[in-house]
Amino acid sequence: MLWTLLLLSFTRAERAGIQQCSSEVFGPSGPSSGGTASTNESYLMQDALFQFTCCGVLKEVVFMGNPTAGLNLQIWRQNGSAEFQLISSNIYTTPSPVTPDDDKKVSFREGDLIGWSGSGVEYVTDTTVYLNWYSGSAVSTTHAWYGEDVEPNRLFQVKVTAEQSTIPYFRNLPTKLQLRDTEVQTGGVTLMTLSFNDLDPDDNDGITVTMAPEWSDLFELTASDVVQTKASLAVDTEYLVVFRVEEAHCGLTASSTLTVIVTDSVPYITNLPSWTTLHEDAEDETLLYTVTMSDPTDQPMWCKGDWSNIGQPPSDTPFIVKMISTAAGYSRAGIYLIEDPKLDFTEKSTYTLTIKCYDTNKNEATGTFYVNVLENREPIFTNLDNMVEIDATLSIIGDTIFTISTTDDENDQRTFGSVSPSCDKSSCPFAIFDSGEVRVTDRLLTFLVDSPYTLTIAATDRRATITERKLKIYIKNNNTKPKFSNAGVMIDVNENSALGKSVYQLSATDDDGDTLSYYWSIQQSVGYQLFEISSSGEITTHSSNNIDFDVLTSTTLLLNVEIIVYDTKEQATDTLTINIVNVNEAPTFIQKYYMLTGKEGAAGTFSEAPVVSAVDPDDSDTLTYSMDCGSYSSYLTIAADATTVSFLSEYDLDDAAANLPTLLVCSLVVKDASDYNDTASIYITIEYDNDNSPVFDPASYQITVRSDTPLGFMVLMVTATDADRGDDIPLKMTLDQSHLGGTYFVIDTDGSIHANQNLTDTKELGTKTIEVQAEDPGGNTATADIIMTFVDASVTPVVVDDRDRTFIEDYRNVWWVSLCVVTLTGCVFLLLCMAARRYLRRTQPLIDINKFFIKFKRERKPEPETFKKKKYGGQKQPTYRHIHSNEILVASPTPVETTDNLSMRVNSAQSGRISVSDVKVKEDKTKKKVKTEPSWMDGTSTPSAAKAPVKSIAHARLEDWEYLNPHRSTKPGNTSVPYTPSEYIASSKNAGNGGTKPTTGEGNSNGKKSSLMKSRVRVSPSPGPLDHTMDLNDDNDFRSKRLSMTSPSADEVQKRH
Repeated sequence: MLWTLLLLSFTRAERAGIQQCSSEVFGPSGPSSGGTASTNESYLMQDALFQFTCCGVLKEVVFMGNPTAGLNLQIWRQNGSAEFQLISSNIYTTPSPVTPDDDKKVSFREGDLIGWSGSGVEYVTDTTVYLNWYSGSAVSTTHAWYGEDVEPNRLFQVKVTAEQSTIPYFRNLPTKLQLRDTEVQTGGVTLMTLSFNDLDPDDNDGITVTMAPEWSDLFELTASDVVQTKASLAVDTEYLVVFRVEEAHCGLTASSTLTVIVTDSVPYITNLPSWTTLHEDAEDETLLYTVTMSDPTDQPMWCKGDWSNIGQPPSDTPFIVKMISTAAGYSRAGIYLIEDPKLDFTEKSTYTLTIKCYDTNKNEATGTFYVNVLENREPIFTNLDNMVEIDATLSIIGDTIFTISTTDDENDQRTFGSVSPSCDKSSCPFAIFDSGEVRVTDRLLTFLVDSPYTLTIAATDRRATITERKLKIYIKNNNTKPKFSNAGVMIDVNENSALGKSVYQLSATDDDGDTLSYYWSIQQSVGYQLFEISSSGEITTHSSNNIDFDVLTSTTLLLNVEIIVYDTKEQATDTLTINIVNVNEAPTFIQKYYMLTGKEGAAGTFSEAPVVSAVDPDDSDTLTYSMDCGSYSSYLTIAADATTVSFLSEYDLDDAAANLPTLLVCSLVVKDASDYNDTASIYITIEYDNDNSPVFDPASYQITVRSDTPLGFMVLMVTATDADRGDDIPLKMTLDQSHLGGTYFVIDTDGSIHANQNLTDTKELGTKTIEVQAEDPGGNTATADIIMTFVDASVTPVVVDDRDRTFIEDYRNVWWVSLCVVTLTGCVFLLLCMAARRYLRRTQPLIDINKFFIKFKRERKPEPETFKKKKYGGQKQPTYRHIHSNEILVASPTPVETTDNLSMRVNSAQSGRISVSDVKVKEDKTKKKVKTEPSWMDGTSTPSAAKAPVKSIAHARLEDWEYLNPHRSTKPGNTSVPYTPSEYIASSKNAGNGGTKPTTGEGNSNGKKSSLMKSRVRVSPSPGPLDHTMDLNDDNDFRSKRLSMTSPSADEVQKRH
């Protein structure tokens, strides 16, 4: 019934595992007009953009273009092979957007694809790979689309908005049926035919109806949706039969209830009124009459008596009604005279009894029964007065020594007084029973009398008592009882005593000198399994059963024993007590080896209810557990009651310094209160716990991305680490690009981020932040922000100004000029003060300025010629130049043309880098410093162009740049090595003292022009994050891998993807 009530409360449900639609959009987010009209007849979109991810119906369709006969929108589903099945279709001729009526909505499921027939739908060309099947002719309901041609890079302007399917419903439920019990006595009775509907046109063919399983034993639903009874229905019962309708498309269901009420038919008594006659001395319970009854539906019936018209209290009524049978269709009731009814003819000679019978629904039927009472007569003795003689050695208790005989005209039952008859002596070993038997009630050997026993006997039929009669009894051959001499004691016996050990010897005396035999009776039956007694009276422990104090209950630890001694004629009894004494025993483990597994963690419970158990034969002993893990005992302990195993301190398997093991072999000890003990071993396996989350280093990234970055180009490498040890599965890297409006990038498991598609559309994005997430196998995650600045390559050309920085552009000059200005100002102020003092005092100045400068002037030592040649490899000091923030330089051959109108070099397409040939250099070739047209830095256009090495990045945001470093040749045929800032500074100082001066594109320090450098400049990109704290004066920093690592080869890029 609970299941029924729940279904009544919830009339709508969904099949588990089906994602229901709710205003999802499939297709381009904003279809735009002005595209190219399609010319083929049939299309099927195979991209995820046009694949349904939920189950529902079409809510709205938007399409661009003018299809010839309207848009015949189709839903296709792959049928498990290379073919597709047309699931649903409809033609929409009204202008877009179209909101179809209920009878024109098409249905779909997850994984279905969108298609249509009819040319004229517009599409736009998109470099993103969109794959669409097309056919020049109309296709059938089953079509092998894999065999059709594919049109790439066409984004059709068709958008479909989905909504949830409508819920099916019953047309004729809920309803209520009221029937009589005679109509539903058997199964197969038709109650109604269910009618149902679904507003979605594609769902009507797949509707199924089921009945709640709890009613399957009483009702059934046929294949034609007819509701029938399956068995007989109980009357006055309301059946709430729940039916559920379900559409096969999206699994939506609705439930409703059929209420069936069955009413009862009235029963009746078939054999009343009737009558009978009784004697007033009737004493036994007697069946007077059998009442039969009937019910139209053969229900079981029961009856009772209504004695309100008898005139006696109900408790004094001598009649009762009992059911003889309550079987369905064969119910019978009996009218009984109760036992000892105390009928009295003089008080009441006629009874009128009212009988009421009921069926299971308490419908009543009534009948009348009459009873007439007859008067009673007295009984008569036939064998009294009389006498009898008995032998005491032959008679035993219960022997019948005489039987009384009487007669009665009504054959009433006669009684003869009581068990203790009237006797002429105070102690009388006889009894008289209602059967007329006189029996012995004691051993006659002990009754030493010389005269006979006289019994006075009276007979009665409960209505009349006759004259008393007498019976005399003579006894011969009496005896004297034996007596115990050492009974009534308590015997203490230790548990685990030896088998068959003697614990006590009984002793008794007999005045007649008869041979004595000993027996016993133990109150607690378990005593017979622990002790034995011989006929000579020796009590011993059992010959095969050991005494165990701990398995005995409190009521069996002290045995109450009745001891018996017999002299062949009669016996004497007495008692003694056996006390079983407890002896302490050592506890023992149930097994010698235990296994326990848990995870590493902080101090606290490691395992609850470990499978560690010991037993102690002494139930009252308290057991205490302890555990010794050797050198690791400071980490683990076991509770005294062995309920938990806990960490005493943090057990961290990830701590390499601690180097803790994953398997510990510990010793278990259990003790009782007396220090009796036992030992066992426990193997504790401690598993790694994924308790650390990944960490990004650094916590955030900043990069600049050009709009002409090629497909597959690595734009950034991120690094995440996980402190957990024992984790062999690499971190899972994902990107959240929701702020970019597309999946422009993909990330590999090594953290490298590559361009996933053409980035032409990103030039309008500006600066955006995406999120990279690292997830370990346990689900712990870490995130880092990547700030991307997108630039338009066509607006920000890469131009290199081939000249030295001006005096004011060098920040180092700003510092020392500022210092000089401050110093000069101080000096001027000092001179003014001194002049004022001299003028005022007309004395010589305190400080001679010329002498002051001569004294502190530092003379520069000339630099040896050999040092200068070694320093620059035989060449002149190089001139550094500025580089633009968007430069990415790699040596490559001549440029080539590509299909997407992007100018690239051959090696650029292979390595994922823009070539050096895309970087232009401005040079000074005349003494007048007249600017010439830019030339290619790699010499492909103007081989005589100067090669200016890179000096520094032009802006402060280092994370937005690729570092480049200058190279110089050491020896012919060898690979060039980078210059260092310290070399440049040292050579500049040496040039100021007359040494060799660096060569530049503009001239040297004395204003004379030098020849342009002939060696090629080899520049390399930085593959990783930039160091914001790089010191340009530090040689090691300048030569670091971040600055000098070469570009990846085409093979390396292939391996990364």
